[in-house]
Amino acid sequence: MKKFNLLLTAAMAFFCNLHAQKTNVGLFAGPVFAKTNMKVIDEKSDFTFLPGIYTGVFLDMPVGKKLTVQSGVNYVQKGFMEKFDDAKVTMRLHYLEIPVNLVWYSALQQKGFYVGAGPSFSFGVAGRAKYKDGGEEYSEKVNFGEDDDMKGADIAGNVTTGYTFENGISLGAVANFGLINLGTSADTKIHNNYFALKVGYVFRQKSK
Repeated sequence: MKKFNLLLTAAMAFFCNLHAQKTNVGLFAGPVFAKTNMKVIDEKSDFTFLPGIYTGVFLDMPVGKKLTVQSGVNYVQKGFMEKFDDAKVTMRLHYLEIPVNLVWYSALQQKGFYVGAGPSFSFGVAGRAKYKDGGEEYSEKVNFGEDDDMKGADIAGNVTTGYTFENGISLGAVANFGLINLGTSADTKIHNNYFALKVGYVFRQKSK
């Protein structure tokens, strides 16, 4: 809970700087395709991608003529899916995420083609694993914590690209690669990864 409160406090700090800089605010939503890689001892699991939801609010703060620092708060569904014979296993993880990307635009005033990269910090708020084998189906909660199923805090590398039109509509894509081991035992390694597409709208501040 302390880490979650720190995450929200950091997000509020970004919002408090809105009037101090010519910061644009935007909203976005789109599909995400997540994959949690696991390795237990020397055996690596080959899971498939799990489709989910990716949405949030972002701030675009200029630090140069065509450079901005882009951050915000995202809701991301991570996890994995695996099918074999008549059985299916799905683990869906719900995260709040704060990316901090350095973004370059091809045109002034945060328009045109853009590309950026940086770290992202996220915290798991809920999770559930579902098992289905023939006509039988059951599920169990995924607990986050140092002594639970997975560590709650995650750090990843973030790469983003897209295009922002004159009317404020933005189309983009994001690739996110987990950098830290989320496993809670010495024999287990867990990393979250995802690829997402997004459609957004930017509310630009009027020039004074």
